[in-house]
This record gives sequence, C-alpha cells and structure tokens, in this order.
Amino acid sequence: MPNGNGNGNGNHHMRERERLDFSKIQSSIQIPNLIEVQKKSYQRFLQMDLLPSEREDGGLQSVFSSVFPIQDFEACRSWISWTIRLETGSASAAT
Repeated sequence: MPNGNGNGNGNHHMRERERLDFSKIQSSIQIPNLIEVQKKSYQRFLQMDLLPSEREDGGLQSVFSSVFPIQDFEACRSWISWTIRLETGSASAAT
C-alpha cells in the first residue's frame, strides 16, 4: 500500500531530495548559528557576568532604572541591585 512518500516502502528517511540551485552567483551567505545569537543577546540583556556597579544602562538594568524610584504619598521605594538565582531560576530585586 502506498504511504505517500513516493517509494512505497514506508521508510521516510531513505533518500534526501537533491537541492537544485538556479542562482547565477555561486557564493552564498553563511547562515549564523541562531542559538548562539540568541544566547549572546540574552547575556547582554542580563549582564550577569558583571558586578552591579559595572553594568551598563541596558537590558534588565535599564528596565529597573526606568521604573525606580517609585514614590507614593507614604514612601519612596528604590532598588540597590538585582540578582538571578540560577538554582531556582527566579529573579529578585533587592529593595
């Protein structure tokens, strides 16, 4: 009974399709490692490898500095630094 893959034996991974190239320029652009791009972006966002005093005003540091200090009629809330606890996977801000 045919299985829809054209070879009738049920093995979907038997033969790869040949890719045809109709381009006039033979060189191609190398595709970046997208996992590495995402990991580096996340590292720049967190800046975990830097001390709190060394962090640039970007990423998560920028988020906290744009929100704090929070002032209301009774008090002014500010933050000192933030840390990420890898063993629990949670982020916390010290107030």
